[in-house]
Amino acid sequence: MSDKEKSNVIDFGTFDLAKEAAKGIDVVMMDERTKQPFIGTDGKEIVITIQGMDSDKWQDTAKAIGERNTSKYKRRGVPGEVVEENLKEVLATVTMHWSKNIPFDGDVLACTFDNCFKLYKLPNAFAEQLIAAGTSRAQLKKS
Repeated sequence: MSDKEKSNVIDFGTFDLAKEAAKGIDVVMMDERTKQPFIGTDGKEIVITIQGMDSDKWQDTAKAIGERNTSKYKRRGVPGEVVEENLKEVLATVTMHWSKNIPFDGDVLACTFDNCFKLYKLPNAFAEQLIAAGTSRAQLKKS
């Protein structure tokens, strides 16, 4: 077996996808209209770091939301707008940090759950980009 082939061998006894996902995924926020990164108040790219979908935090939050919805909606289906808001709640929960340069109403937005939720509810494509990155295992940081 060549060195290259050996580097692709995974020891499944130590392989832990949840641990990899919990390390975080750095997502450069892109303006989808121009295909350029959003630039913050400091002249640098806006970067948000979230845990991936296999992390315990993502899974536990999604499970709690599912239980809440089951209890609330019983046999009725969960409305689409509630599902969308639930995804944004998951994102706000798994957001680890962001660059300290996000302008909002003339100030720089601190990274808190409430601010995450507020930002992700806006039609700025942040939530969609974070969902895409958070659900892509290809984005996980290698050990």
